[in-house]
Amino acid sequence: MSTNNDTSRSIFLFAGEPSGDILGSELLKKLLKDNEHLIIEGVGGPKMRTNGMESIVPMEKFLVMGFSAIIKAFPRLRKLFYYLVDTIIAKHYDAVVLIDYPGFNLRLAKALKKKGYEGKIVHYVAPSVWAWKKGRIQHMEKTLDLLITTFPFEAKHFADTSLTVRYAGHPLLEKIAKHRYYENWKDHCSIPDGDDIVAIFPGSRNSEITNNLDIILGAAEIFHKKHPSAVFAVSAANDAIATRIKEHISRYSLFSGRKLFIVPHTYTYELMKESRYAMATSGTVTLELAAHETPTVVIYNVTFFNWFLAKHIFKIKLPHYCIVNIICDKEVFPEVIGKDLSATDIAEKLLVFADDEGHKKRCIKGCNDMKDLMRYDDASAQAANEIEAVLYPSLRPILCHRVFA
Repeated sequence: MSTNNDTSRSIFLFAGEPSGDILGSELLKKLLKDNEHLIIEGVGGPKMRTNGMESIVPMEKFLVMGFSAIIKAFPRLRKLFYYLVDTIIAKHYDAVVLIDYPGFNLRLAKALKKKGYEGKIVHYVAPSVWAWKKGRIQHMEKTLDLLITTFPFEAKHFADTSLTVRYAGHPLLEKIAKHRYYENWKDHCSIPDGDDIVAIFPGSRNSEITNNLDIILGAAEIFHKKHPSAVFAVSAANDAIATRIKEHISRYSLFSGRKLFIVPHTYTYELMKESRYAMATSGTVTLELAAHETPTVVIYNVTFFNWFLAKHIFKIKLPHYCIVNIICDKEVFPEVIGKDLSATDIAEKLLVFADDEGHKKRCIKGCNDMKDLMRYDDASAQAANEIEAVLYPSLRPILCHRVFA
């Protein structure tokens, strides 16, 4: 179905980091599929530029890592910020779609409103206002016309506002549903057939490897003493992280005894699918593990400084910290999170899965409960439908044919 009418529409699309580039590229495909005359310009990475967006500024100009680097780049970033504001005002786009990156994008939305921008402003992927910075809720109500969320529980946090909130589903579940699994992946990783695999997902940042991996490997050694048939496979998020992981695991007897392996990111989903259990640093990876129904112990070892900030400055108090548990509003994956973690704490949680079949089955049921709550087969299409409904309001009953939470 085409949504074209006699008047072409234009969108300014912004993604400031690689994860947003992936979301944006899928969104572009859906928007342009049924809107051949739609003009889409903005900021994005190589995936968005390849899939039909005219680049105003390349995303790479916004990629700055580290506090000192941000300070050094601040004058350049400030200049880019106001260049974008002036460009959007001058070109009179019908809508501005801001993807994630809330620290920058919410400021951009506020600046546009202040400058008199008359088009619609859409934010795709809600900031974590349910965890911290709840003051953003009022700010978003004043500056946004539509918030598209990726988790079903987020809408309730805006129930007392006038902001329109639509749940579209999570693109990761869409990605998993379309994934084609390699049958012989274990051969490429030298993992023997027939052994019980315990997957380890230590994180994708150097700081996470430093803070978490040794504690997890200590838990693996404790677990292995009681279950000697187990082998352990550490997932490497990228090649640089793989190098760091190898430096850590080479010191362990499990590695020299060929019970500990590194799995490249190419086979992440294969590892999840064929692992009996997992240990994972808290993050989006736990959502992917739940989608694969892999019983997982979630860990996050925080420094005293970060613990102090979270508790006393940002005042983060949640019944659960793992996103799977937050979605289900119950413990699906046991959590070991804090500033005084031990390998024994983690191993005890993992051993419960191995020694109590009922506990394992309840965890898998919880994973299925999560999938039921998250059920949308094509999140990018749902998000595109909502944006098209903003551009073509008369077609909204046709475009948004699903009932949104």
